[in-house]
Amino acid sequence: MGEPERRIPLRAVALRFGVLLAGGWLLLTLVLVVLERSYEHQRLKQIEARAEAVLDQANRDLRSLFFEISGDLGVFSRLPPVRRAVMEPSPAHWQEASALFRSFMVEYRRYPAMEVLNLRGQPVVSTYWRPEDQQRLQMAERHPPQELLGQPQLSTFLLGRDGSRPLLFVARPLRDQGGQVRDLLWVDLDLTSAFERLVDALALPDRQTQAWVGDRAGSVFANSQAAADATGNLLRQFPVLQQALQSGAGGMLQGPDGLLAYRLIAPLQPAAGNAQILLLLRLSPTELQRGALWTLPQAWAVCLGLFGTVALACGLLAYNQVLAAHQRDLNAAHAARLHHLSITDPLTGLANRRHFEQAAKQELSRSKRYGSPLALLLLDLDHFKQVNDRYGHATGDRLLKAFADRLREQLRDVDLSARWGGEEFVVLMPATSPDQALLVAERLRQQIQTITLTARPLLGGAHEQLVCTVSIGVALGEMEETLLELLLHKADEGLYAAKAAGRNCLAVVKVDDPEVPSNVMSSQTGRA
Repeated sequence: MGEPERRIPLRAVALRFGVLLAGGWLLLTLVLVVLERSYEHQRLKQIEARAEAVLDQANRDLRSLFFEISGDLGVFSRLPPVRRAVMEPSPAHWQEASALFRSFMVEYRRYPAMEVLNLRGQPVVSTYWRPEDQQRLQMAERHPPQELLGQPQLSTFLLGRDGSRPLLFVARPLRDQGGQVRDLLWVDLDLTSAFERLVDALALPDRQTQAWVGDRAGSVFANSQAAADATGNLLRQFPVLQQALQSGAGGMLQGPDGLLAYRLIAPLQPAAGNAQILLLLRLSPTELQRGALWTLPQAWAVCLGLFGTVALACGLLAYNQVLAAHQRDLNAAHAARLHHLSITDPLTGLANRRHFEQAAKQELSRSKRYGSPLALLLLDLDHFKQVNDRYGHATGDRLLKAFADRLREQLRDVDLSARWGGEEFVVLMPATSPDQALLVAERLRQQIQTITLTARPLLGGAHEQLVCTVSIGVALGEMEETLLELLLHKADEGLYAAKAAGRNCLAVVKVDDPEVPSNVMSSQTGRA
């Protein structure tokens, strides 16, 4: 490896600047996103609150209107001519009541037709302004009095639209002095002007809004000028409303259609059969986003200024950090790298042969001085050449790395391990008795068997699982005159004896034994 350059590495500055800039911009972006989300949340909440207030006011106005209608019908039903006709029915009495009804129709101008039905559902007397009002009465599927006998004083039925105005009727039982229902007062309501005023009230002052008044089925009774081109069925125009109306009587919906604020009102609730009137207020997506933070030019200018400031600060910080680190690294990098390369095997990370020989000679001198035993293990991966030939050298390198990792896991800190060459490894264990050395060697052999790798053959085919085994030669002896070369020679003899015995086993030889080792510890033969 070459010596680090003495000049400031601009690439390192650029890299550090990129990292700091990415982190700084990411943090700034997160902060701005949080602020923008908070701002948008508050802005939309304000719009929704204003829409809710408009709907609340329209709800109050509508209920007030029907309260007046309820009061009107209460007055109608209690007038002496009507009471007399109910108590003493006769054509003359009902004609008198009909004349009274007509005077009220002229006075109030919102009751175009009134009709009294008997208990069999037959008309007793009918009063109306125009012939078309009589037709409306005939079009209405009027409920027979029997359905209203147990109902409160007033029931409302919303029957749709006949093309000109809503078919909206109210029915009030007419009772005698004993509280028994004798007849039914059926009144047609013309609330066209009231609904138009209601639509005008469904507006936000600073926003272009669309508003509708209709029924639960989606029929439109009145709409604002902005919604004049969309007078069809509301449930078909806004399908999301159909499910919303089934789950609740009011709320806010925000989606592709913009903001839909709706309220479903039963003006005479809780009377059975009540009509439900739908109030709908809409802000289009464009109108809803008007005033959003990201649409303001000054907001973009502030954001660009903030990002530029962060970039400048990151550039200065990156240069100073790299300059300081470079000065520190120049003092130690060269020596540290050379030392590391001189003592380490680059593939496995274990000590190399040269470093092992130097360290082992020092350990031999120490053991000789104190008279302590030591052991040397020479390990060879079984059939490693076949692994390289069948699966390639990349797989062989993976196997060597896995073997080295397992070796480090099983040895003590004081043990010295190294790659001796190729697939051979050597371990020197100071202050280790023969029994201890045998236990460690056998444990190593068993642990190496647990290494498994998956690889694909070079010539093709499915992935195969490799099992690693090792043959071990163990050299033992008292360290009085023993030299490293002798230990290595004896361990090599043991290694060849282990291979001759079938591999995946270990053979022990003593330094003072001139014969080739024959005491091979048995173990199951395996293949890598």
